[in-house]
Amino acid sequence: GRCARCILDRRVRDLLGDAGGEIRPELQALYHALTGTERPDTAASWLARGAVPSVLQNLGTGKPITHDLLDGLPAGKPVEHLRSVLVSIGTLPPRDEQMTRLERWVSVTISGRSDPDEQQLLHRYATWHLLRRLRRRTSGEETTHNQLVAVRQHVRAATVLLDWLNARNLTLVTCR
Repeated sequence: GRCARCILDRRVRDLLGDAGGEIRPELQALYHALTGTERPDTAASWLARGAVPSVLQNLGTGKPITHDLLDGLPAGKPVEHLRSVLVSIGTLPPRDEQMTRLERWVSVTISGRSDPDEQQLLHRYATWHLLRRLRRRTSGEETTHNQLVAVRQHVRAATVLLDWLNARNLTLVTCR
C-alpha cells in the first residue's frame, strides 16, 4: 500500500514535475487525480505503458494538451483513460467521443476508395445526410454506440452498392 503510493508519487512527479519534482499549479488537479487513486500499483503500471508517459512529460514542460494532441497518439485504452481523467478534472473540455470516432472512421473509409468521384459522393452522403441527421437527433447529447453502428452500416451499404454498380459497368445515373 504505502510503498506503492510512494512509487506512484515519484513516477508522477518525474513525469509532470520540473527538475526538482515541483508540480506547476495548472497541473495540480491532474497530479492529485493520478496519485489519489485507490489502486496505486495499477496506476503506476498504466503510467509505464504506451504514449501516456510522453504525453505527461509534455504536460510537465508546459506544452498545452488538447484533444487533437491525444487524437494524434496511437488509439487504445491508456490514451482513452488519460482523456477521461483530463476531462473529469476539467483540463480538457468534454466532447462526444463516439461522434469523433465515427467522423474519423468515415474519413478513413472514404479516403480508401480509389475513385475520386466515389469519394466525393460518399463524403456528401455521409457528411450531409447521415452525420448531419445524427447531430440533429442527438442535439447536444452523446452519440450512442448503436447510432455509431447504424451510420457505419449505411456507409458500408453505400460502398457495397457502388462496388456492385462498378462490377456491372453502371453508375448511379445509369442505374434504374
